[in-house]
Amino acid sequence: MKKLALFIIALGMFLQLKAQNTKTQNIIIVTLDGFRWQELYRGADSALINSKFNSDKEGITKKFWAPTAQERRKLLLPFFLECNSRKRTAVWRQGPGEQG
Repeated sequence: MKKLALFIIALGMFLQLKAQNTKTQNIIIVTLDGFRWQELYRGADSALINSKFNSDKEGITKKFWAPTAQERRKLLLPFFLECNSRKRTAVWRQGPGEQG
């Protein structure tokens, strides 16, 4: 019985090590706070900034709006983009349905 348990543990450790050699090709972001994929690829959304539910349109515009989507992404998600640029991943360069 002990040999079987040791074998199962060793097999589990081997499979775990084997899984570490693969390269990640996809990333899935699961959030519970209302994060939208559009914000990851396009930055702040003018429709949300100008929404009737936003009481500080000028402040939000100053803080998060820029002429291009790339600049808006940097303003809205600086930590995410910095971490990914250091690891040389390009998760934000192309959004769903876009060709790049």
